[in-house]
Formats: sequence, C-alpha cells, structure tokens
Amino acid sequence: MKPDAGIEENAGAVAYVCWQISLNAAKNLHTEDFIYDNDVQRMGVIAEYLCFLIHCMDRLLSHSLEPTRREQFVICLAHDAARHLANNQREITGAGNYESDFFAICNRRTQEYALCEYTDKQPGFKMRRCFAAHIQNIMGRQAVNRWITDQVMDIDSLDTVEMLVESSDKLLASSDPAK
Repeated sequence: MKPDAGIEENAGAVAYVCWQISLNAAKNLHTEDFIYDNDVQRMGVIAEYLCFLIHCMDRLLSHSLEPTRREQFVICLAHDAARHLANNQREITGAGNYESDFFAICNRRTQEYALCEYTDKQPGFKMRRCFAAHIQNIMGRQAVNRWITDQVMDIDSLDTVEMLVESSDKLLASSDPAK
C-alpha cells in the first residue's frame, strides 16, 4: 500500500488479500483430501471464507478506527471482495448476479457472527463452529467430507485469520501517516 493511502485503496488491498487467503483455503481443503463435486461448490466455499474474513476484519478494526471510517472500510472491502468473486464465478460458470448473491450471504453471516465472541485477534469457538457448519453444508456429509468441520474449525479458520491479521497489520501500518 502507498503511504497515506485512503480507505478505499486500503480496503481494496485487504480485499485482494482476503481473496487470496480464501482461494488458498479452498485449495487446502482439496489437498487435505476433501472432495468438491464441482466448481460451483468450490466457489461457494470461497464465498464463505470471504464472508468470514470480512467479518473478522471488521472485528479487528473495531478498536482502531472510529465507527464511520470502519463502516466505510468494511463496505469497500465487501464490494471489492464481491468483485473478485464475481469475476471468477463468471469465468467458471457464466453470467449471473453473483455480487447480489454474495452480499445476501455476507449480510446473513454478519448477523450470525455478530453474536459470537472475538477476542485477542481470534474468532471464538462459537464463531468458528458456525463458519465450519456453513462449509460442511456446502461440501456435504458424504464419507470423505464428514470431518471437514473439524478441519475448518480447529485448523483452517485459525490459520486464515492469522494470515489476515499479519497481512492487514503490514498493509495498514505502511499507510499510517504517523510512521
């Protein structure tokens, strides 16, 4: 990020980081021998990761940005993340109203995750369990995928948030005019 970067530019950079983390998380599930039936299912998993990371970023910013700037940042972040997702979905599955679908999912997840604990830059047990349940619903409960909840809840959710924290701390610190 550029020094003195604005909220939109910073949010755009964090959205790209969230996209990359989500894409890698979806690939990691395959590496861990969980099976996707199709690309639509894979894109659904990526969308869930994006919603989760956007909410986590909102929580991370809750102590460092005043409410109006935080809201502006999260809205820009969600729009840029939706654009990344929609562009890829169009390439894979053709035309569709992907941004609106993503915002609907994101709004539902935000309401759910808002009821969950988030401390020390980490989502609490209930939030991780809720997130993992959404991934499980997408992936199904056939034999090979029945343990995906444990993988997502105990390992992947924590790893992805750790990557988000590290990346966003570096990005946002580099744009801090006080430095």
